[in-house]
Amino acid sequence: MNDDKLIGVAATVDDFLMNMVLKNKIDPLSLASIILARLVLMAQETECDDEFKKVLSLAQSKERKERVLQ
Repeated sequence: MNDDKLIGVAATVDDFLMNMVLKNKIDPLSLASIILARLVLMAQETECDDEFKKVLSLAQSKERKERVLQ
């Protein structure tokens, strides 16, 4: 997936998330908790939980945050 496509997908996801918050009248943290729990289950069911844990670790790493903020 190229950068332009990735940016487009991310924008679509952002819109979807905000629509879910508004439609269901829930706070963003509650929605994030629901989505994270479902993603964990999906990773376990598809036997890619080790890779999923690596993705989560990268998302939380200082190096990743610095690249995003540049």
